[in-house]
Amino acid sequence: MSENIKHLLYMLEMAYKEESNLRLTPIQCKELLDDLNLFIENNNSPKKESKKKYGEYKHVRLTDKEFDSIVECYGQEYGQQLIDYLDEYIEMKGYKAKNHYLCIKKWVVDAVKQNKYKQPTKTESIPEWFNKEIKSNKTTEEERAELEEMLKEYR
Repeated sequence: MSENIKHLLYMLEMAYKEESNLRLTPIQCKELLDDLNLFIENNNSPKKESKKKYGEYKHVRLTDKEFDSIVECYGQEYGQQLIDYLDEYIEMKGYKAKNHYLCIKKWVVDAVKQNKYKQPTKTESIPEWFNKEIKSNKTTEEERAELEEMLKEYR
């Protein structure tokens, strides 16, 4: 902390205790002290590592260290699946979390494993009726005659 800031803090403390000739009210002194202390705390704290956005929708925020840890633990491909799953989940549900790395470690891994077992194979996902020949929408003469008979009954 610089000498000027230390001196200013000392003067504010003295003014707050009414031991100085400064013309500040106790409330003003208290507010200045609080602001100055907050400023000092913010400027002396170590800088946080910036987070990058991952996934198609760019919702997953991870530091380089966190991303590397996921890749190291789960491999590049599976790690990317985990990130994509969380990214899509956030996009669909509006999920908010303070720490996406912790989310991946705590529940995304289990959710992806469960979803893999639930996903049908390609052959199961296509319904049987899809491959059948589609019947024409044209009515045959017999069907047309039958319909006309039914209409006559109601007229």
